This record gives sequence, C-alpha cells and structure tokens, in this order.
Amino acid sequence: AGPSRIAIKLAAGVSAAPGATVFCSGIKTSHELAVFANGVMIRYLDFNDAYVSQMNGAGHPSDTIAALLTAGELERIPLTFEHSPRGERSFCILVG
Repeated sequence: AGPSRIAIKLAAGVSAAPGATVFCSGIKTSHELAVFANGVMIRYLDFNDAYVSQMNGAGHPSDTIAALLTAGELERIPLTFEHSPRGERSFCILVG
C-alpha cells in the first residue's frame, strides 16, 4: 500500500546500532522509525478505525503493537504464542 511504502522508504534512509526491524522488509533502522513504519502498516491495514472510550478518550488498541514489538526486539525478548510456565521473559502474541 502507498502509505506503507512511503514509511518504509523513510525508515530505510536511517541506520542505527543496534537497529530495529521494519516488518516484511529486513530493513534495520532507528527504533523510532521502525515504530513509525510498522505502526503505519498496522494502522493502514486496520483501516484507521477508532476505539472510543468515555474513560480513556479515543485511539485504538493496535496503536501500541509496533512500539511493544520494537521494545521487545531492543531488549531481545522472544515472541511466543503462549505464556511460559518457567517464568521466562517473553511477549505473548495478541490474536484478536
């Protein structure tokens, strides 16, 4: 999709050590630009719908996914599909 390609191109122009991964591209970039590019891809596929709450305002739960995955990559926390009974640090994949 157009917005995703623009975000990936922007992210590809910056390198960082350690770098963070842009989804589906293998590109390593700054953590901020990885969150931005991945967030664009997530939200664009989400059709930019909104979640409105009287208590917490507006937004969408998927807005946090790109930042959480990038933070996990920075901390080298593995992704899992289930909670580890041994108490290992891991991110549980969210499936809605």
